Amino acid sequence: MLAAQKLAQSEKIFAVVGSMGTTIALTTQQVFMDAGVVNLFPLGSARGLYEPADPLKFAFAVPYFQQGKAIVNALNQIKVDRKWCSFVQDDDLGTELMSGVDAAIKQIGKTVIERTTYKRGATDFSSQVARLKGAGCDTVVLGTTLRETVGAVNEAKKVGYSPDFVAISSAYTHLLVKLGGLPWMV
Repeated sequence: MLAAQKLAQSEKIFAVVGSMGTTIALTTQQVFMDAGVVNLFPLGSARGLYEPADPLKFAFAVPYFQQGKAIVNALNQIKVDRKWCSFVQDDDLGTELMSGVDAAIKQIGKTVIERTTYKRGATDFSSQVARLKGAGCDTVVLGTTLRETVGAVNEAKKVGYSPDFVAISSAYTHLLVKLGGLPWMV
């Protein structure tokens, strides 16, 4: 916040490009808007980066809310008797994603049977994976970034647990399948 305030007030910038991360982009957005600074292409996908529309907001990624809804709707068409679960970052990223998942899950008359979270920077996911496995989850929505996605999937492989993992845009790289090994993700 202090850096955003300094940039907007002391440095008198006219635009900020690519604020890194959903929480940072959401937190600093109002500082920039109050100063008349254009917020271009934040690297986050929260609805607040889009809504309400404003001439100072220019986001480009599909919001996590819509990603969550799309995941549920698409996978439900492939197989309707899923045991839905989640493993998400304990912040705006996870909250936004699960809002979309919950909206879509409600529409199809299902529930998320196990919800697990982790704190940003965590590296040990053994307790979360044990909870997911113990609940009998066969489909796990991952509200994770790249490192945590690979960590969770590798932990699951270690304990012989192989649900359908489905990740969102924050976990994407063309190297993800190589990093996590095949097969593991829908």
